[in-house]
Amino acid sequence: MKYQKLFIMLKQKNIKLSELITSGIISPSTLQRLRHDKPVSLHTLEILCRYLGCGLGEITSADHEKPHRNHRG
Repeated sequence: MKYQKLFIMLKQKNIKLSELITSGIISPSTLQRLRHDKPVSLHTLEILCRYLGCGLGEITSADHEKPHRNHRG
């Protein structure tokens, strides 16, 4: 998952990253995970969407560069 769209939206809405932390929306460690496109919980993404008044697709995009696991069945 990539979160570049999230940071673009925050900039467009003039929301500082520190505001997300001080208002209790996300923790500093979650912000680091988002900055480095690391996995975060769906619950965290839902909270961000509610705060920003947007949908999930407006703050995330799929990471097509990572290889998919082969499922054996």
